[in-house]
Amino acid sequence: MEVYFVEYLIREKILSKSDCKTVAAWIEKYDRLTRIGSTDFEDEVWGKKLESRKMISILAHTLKLYFENQNISAPEGIVYWENFVSNNEEFVEIRRTWE
Repeated sequence: MEVYFVEYLIREKILSKSDCKTVAAWIEKYDRLTRIGSTDFEDEVWGKKLESRKMISILAHTLKLYFENQNISAPEGIVYWENFVSNNEEFVEIRRTWE
């Protein structure tokens, strides 16, 4: 739920450019935390990680649009997530968040 709140703050231009850059800086790290591995065989763990990846993908996309509207190059973390999400190996639910 916190990710949706941050996404709202970005969309409504409540966060400053500096705030948005700070959020963007930790986006790439979030991929490693939510990556689904061979040990994530429990449905509950798998489902939570998938939902987390979806939320962070929405946030990354919102940040990309924010930086585009500000005529600022997207920070590395956003570019990383955009490239990662465009990979056909990523779950379709995650890829759809960038359409």
